[in-house]
Amino acid sequence: MALPGGRASADDPHPHAVAVRETHEEVGLNLKPSHDVGALSEMQIGRHRRRNLGVLSPFVFHIAGPLPEFVPEIAEVAAAYWIPTAHLWNPANIGTIEYDGSRWPGIEYQGEIIWGLTLRVMQAFADVIEKPLCEGQKS
Repeated sequence: MALPGGRASADDPHPHAVAVRETHEEVGLNLKPSHDVGALSEMQIGRHRRRNLGVLSPFVFHIAGPLPEFVPEIAEVAAAYWIPTAHLWNPANIGTIEYDGSRWPGIEYQGEIIWGLTLRVMQAFADVIEKPLCEGQKS
């Protein structure tokens, strides 16, 4: 499970533009300036085989009213859906995933687990709004 995102291209003037472009490319959602809430703190992307994978610059957007339908880019996205925020804070949805011989915390949704970097972004958002996510789990 992941949020829209990807690498900056030479045409992207700043990280916010990357978020807007990648969201459109991956799920067909056109984010407008009126949807912009703000940036979360940048976070280091984990090391893999002793190689730094970079920095993630997450942004928060809000769309009021009826939620638009996604148009997933099948080459990049297997499925796309809105997750109700109440689901994220419901302790009944806390789960784990096994990866690389370890168990990691996550949030279950439709048979999948939100975990890893995606969960870290969600936890950063929860910290900003002062409503802890997955309390009692390590991040």
